[in-house]
Amino acid sequence: DQTSVLVYGAAALGDVTQEIADASLAQAIAAGINHFDTAASYGDAEERMGSTMERVRDQVFLATKSTQRRAEAAWRELNRSLELLHTDHIDLWQVHAVCDLPELDTVFAPGGAIEAFVRAKDEGIVSWIGITGHTERAPIVHAEALRRHDFDSVLTPVNYHLYPADD
Repeated sequence: DQTSVLVYGAAALGDVTQEIADASLAQAIAAGINHFDTAASYGDAEERMGSTMERVRDQVFLATKSTQRRAEAAWRELNRSLELLHTDHIDLWQVHAVCDLPELDTVFAPGGAIEAFVRAKDEGIVSWIGITGHTERAPIVHAEALRRHDFDSVLTPVNYHLYPADD
């Protein structure tokens, strides 16, 4: 199966009622969206998605992210995400918001988060691992990340409005 061209970004579910979340997710599914992207740092989003994901898990591509930079903390967060999302596996788990080289160094240091990501993939808990970032420096950081690890996915910003205007 392929993922839909449209991806449901669940950040907005972080501070809505369960009723609103359920209606929003149902509308997305009815429209044919089968790729759902969330993050542990998106407030209550994973919790709000749990009951829907439990019902449709075998029909959707589920991605979540971690902002934890140490392996033990990332592993704990993954297990919490699995519980909240009512699933035993994640399709894509992403090291989230890596925006500068010192932060990338922390992810790749001994005991760094990358160890949890590789372990989760090796154990079959996640199918793919990725990295994300937000600032104008992220593309440079992500290029370096790809030199250090063969990530399956890179979500990097390329947006004119991120860059300062020339004076």
